[in-house]
This record gives sequence, C-alpha cells and structure tokens, in this order.
Amino acid sequence: MANYKDIHGFTIQNLDEDPSTPGAIGQIYYNSTTGQFKSVTSGGVPIGTWSSGGTLPRETYNSAATGTVSATLLWSGYDDSNYFNDSLEFDGTSWGSPVNMNVPATGGRFGVGTQTASIAICGYNPNPVPGIAMPQVESYNGSAWTEIVDVNNAVSGHGVAGDTSNAIKYGGTQAMVSPSHPTKDYEDHTEVYNGTSWTEVADLNTARESIIFANTLPYTAGVAIGGSNAPGSVLGIHEQWNGSAWTETTDLNTARNTGGGASDGTQTSLIIYGGNNPAPGYLAVNEFWNGTSWTEVNDLSAGRYGHGHTGASSSNAMAFGNYPSQSNVNTWEHFVAADFEIKTLTTS
Repeated sequence: MANYKDIHGFTIQNLDEDPSTPGAIGQIYYNSTTGQFKSVTSGGVPIGTWSSGGTLPRETYNSAATGTVSATLLWSGYDDSNYFNDSLEFDGTSWGSPVNMNVPATGGRFGVGTQTASIAICGYNPNPVPGIAMPQVESYNGSAWTEIVDVNNAVSGHGVAGDTSNAIKYGGTQAMVSPSHPTKDYEDHTEVYNGTSWTEVADLNTARESIIFANTLPYTAGVAIGGSNAPGSVLGIHEQWNGSAWTETTDLNTARNTGGGASDGTQTSLIIYGGNNPAPGYLAVNEFWNGTSWTEVNDLSAGRYGHGHTGASSSNAMAFGNYPSQSNVNTWEHFVAADFEIKTLTTS
C-alpha cells in the first residue's frame, strides 16, 4: 500500500466525501472530512462507461437477448408498426440475416443460453387475440429454432435464469391490457425446466410482471427485481431464489420495471440498468448489487425502457433498443468496467 512519501509532490484532489463513481483505478485524493488520503483500487463496485455499439438492423422494443458482446443472439420484439418473429446474430462486428421462429410471439419472450444454444420462453402473441401470453418454448441450435415442451403457466414479462438444460421462469402476466382484456393479472408462479419438462415450485413472495432479471445466473440462483403489481406501479422489491424458495432482500434505490440486468453468475455481483419509473420517466440509472447493498454506478448514455439485455458479467453488459417513438430505439450500447474499492492510505 502507498504511503505519504510515495505521493508527496503530486497534485491530489481535495474532496469533502468519497466519490460514488471515481474516475479511474489508481486515482488518489484527499478526503477533507475524514482527514485521510484515499486510493481507488481494483475490486468491489464496477467503474466504467457505457459506449455506443452502433445502429441495430431495425428498431426494437421488448426484445430478448443472450450471449456476449462478440457473440449475441437477439430475438422477437416490435416497433411502431411491425412485430418480429425471428432472431439475429451479432459477431462483435456485424449482424447476420434473420432466422425465423416457429411460434408467432413478440414481446416479453425472454430466455436463457448462448448465441448458439438458447431457449425462448413464453411471450405474448399478437394474433389471434392481441396480448395473450402463450405457453410455447422454442430452442435454438445456432442455425434453426425448434419448438419444445410448453410451460404450465403461460406468461410474458417474466424473469428467467439458467441454460438450455436447466432453467427457471417466474412471475409475469397472462394477458396484456387490450379491448378484450381490460384488466391485467400479476403472476407469482415459478417453474423449473430440467431439459425435458416444466415443474411448478415455490411461488414468488410478491406477484408481479415486467420483472428485471439477469439471465446468466444459474437456475438455482435467479433474481426477481423491481416490476409492477398494479396499473402504473413500479416496485423496488428484490427477491432471490436459492433452488427451493424465494427470499426478499434489500430493495433497489430507484424503483423501476422493464429494465436490464447482468451478472457474473452469482447473486452477489449484478447490475440493473435502465427501466421505467413514471415520476422521472425512462431511466438511465445503473445500480450495482454486491450482496449487501445497492450502489449507483455509471449510468446509460440515455434513458432506455423495455430494452433487450444480456451480458457476461456485472462489468460487461449490453442494452438493445428502446420504447417505440423514443430516441435510441434503433441503437445499442455496451458497458465495460473494472471493479473498484476505496481504501485509506497510510500517512507515515
């Protein structure tokens, strides 16, 4: 660890509090409130930036995604006038041609896996009755989609975790609001998939839809964050699954629904970014969970809501599209960070 002699003679920032998002790993400053020199070191909270990934092949809202920044699979979603029933692959440089899916579903068709091995779970169907959730599940092998076994409770706006052999889906709604369905239900059902069939297990503590999740988590460690349980509502509730039951833990700092999430595969290191909160509107806010508390870290470049999302870790995440008629509906961005901790330096 550095001491005063190591930094004597250098210009050092004088701050009255520790910064929530330091400029860089290795930064040294003086905290005038505590009377201590501090250093930003690796480990702890992610510090990084969101950068533009470029233009998407089309505008998209409420799409789903799996994979990494160099091997992404993006599927379903819609824009102002079109419903998309296909998928696109991204190799880190360019987008491939669309691959058709079998079941006509659009938004809320979330899933798990990788670019070459994913499953798309449920979602809502625009025809014949708009907004009705469907039970079908499809599997992608890198070249084609195949319909596999249905879930027991059809939903959209649900949370997911796992992979193509072992998965979990939870919460959601059975029907979007439409003339034929003027009210919306909010589900607490949880189902697990073993590669062959779906089985109902313990329910969420709070029924809701528009759940925020991190699909890179294992099926024994899902998270259900935020969401809605009444028209116009937003929640900050954070529940964790341990393989047999859901437990509520610390709420988000900023309640929201329909945001993005990414994790490094554990429930103690994940980020939640963007989403909707009626008071401030579409959010750019990015929060990091370390297993104990939430900390706001580097925000998206602009507010996004209902964006497709995936990521390899809490320090490497992606956001695709936005709500129709909003800005950035045909763009995507990428978060790259290193983890940081603030440590006190010795002065003798």
